[in-house]
Amino acid sequence: MVALNTDEMVIARGGANYKITLAELAALLSGGPVDTLTVTPAADLDDYAPLGFATAARLGFNASASIVLSGLAGGSDGREIVISNRSTDFLLVLEHQGTGSLAANRFDLPNGFPFFLMPGDRAQFTWSATSSRWQLNYASSNASQMGLAFFTDFLGGTATANLGVVGGAGIFVSGTGAAAAASTYLNNTVEKPMGLIQLTSGTTATGRAGVGDNGTGSIVPKQGCALSVSRIALQALPTAAETFQVLSGFVDSLAAGALTDGAAWNARWNGAAAEWSQDRFAAAVATRTAAGSPAPDTNYIWLATFLNADWTRADYLYSTDSVNWVKAGSQTTGLPSATQQTSWVAAQIIKSVGTTARLIAVDLAGFRVDYVRG
Repeated sequence: MVALNTDEMVIARGGANYKITLAELAALLSGGPVDTLTVTPAADLDDYAPLGFATAARLGFNASASIVLSGLAGGSDGREIVISNRSTDFLLVLEHQGTGSLAANRFDLPNGFPFFLMPGDRAQFTWSATSSRWQLNYASSNASQMGLAFFTDFLGGTATANLGVVGGAGIFVSGTGAAAAASTYLNNTVEKPMGLIQLTSGTTATGRAGVGDNGTGSIVPKQGCALSVSRIALQALPTAAETFQVLSGFVDSLAAGALTDGAAWNARWNGAAAEWSQDRFAAAVATRTAAGSPAPDTNYIWLATFLNADWTRADYLYSTDSVNWVKAGSQTTGLPSATQQTSWVAAQIIKSVGTTARLIAVDLAGFRVDYVRG
């Protein structure tokens, strides 16, 4: 141990060094009660070991921004830690095998998926010497479904005969040739999708196809936090000759057709190039932000849209490798009002110019809306 000052020391534990106060050291040596440690980060975290973590059994995040956490330092065999999101307005994203942290500090999460802790959620982990990872024991939200209330990987049910519903979500198509069917797009050992559904715009200039909920006004804004997650792939990029939009998030256009209210990722032609934009819609007025967004390509991409409790902020996150997550931006303008109802769209393609069919593949999707009741 090395003294930092009269109140702190550095202690080695589980192959890692981190700070500890003298009071915490006394509690640790005496077998005294462990702490509930509350932290207030404002930026993403790697190899995280805040002051006091040595004796903590509960780590509460009362963050001032939505945070991506790739790992915790200080694991030792059998050590347990409960992580909770104590904020009321922000998302906590845990990466599966996030490369920002050292291997022994990473999370090993169910199905190789990330895990999303909404405000009020908690999850317990144990550090395993066998895997040298933090492994999830239980969570207050669905542990196998990334913490989402509804989730589908589209296994089965994608035949034309089952067009009305797939994986528990509704399919909507409009226009000659617009359709949904099973797909094998980039079904390889690199991208590793499964249960793919393919959405086709058809051969009209206004054709469209999508999958989501009932596509009208099923969600009332400003009633609680909302999260949409999907993994999709554009099979061709929009061009000036073949212009279309691909949306994923919360919008009311799936059944109605027109983009009126909501917040969603949008792959679109901006008049000069294809781009991903962080879109907001209110009374058919679109507000778009491209800064911070990834460059579009024809590989799979994870997309997440998180709205805070009163829908005054939308956080847009993405991952291009299924491991490392990036917060593209936090947008506070152009969001729908409480009377501008929206719905959840896993993925939707809307054609606007050209008559060549354009396709997208959807690997998995889910959402959650935490209405404040009572």
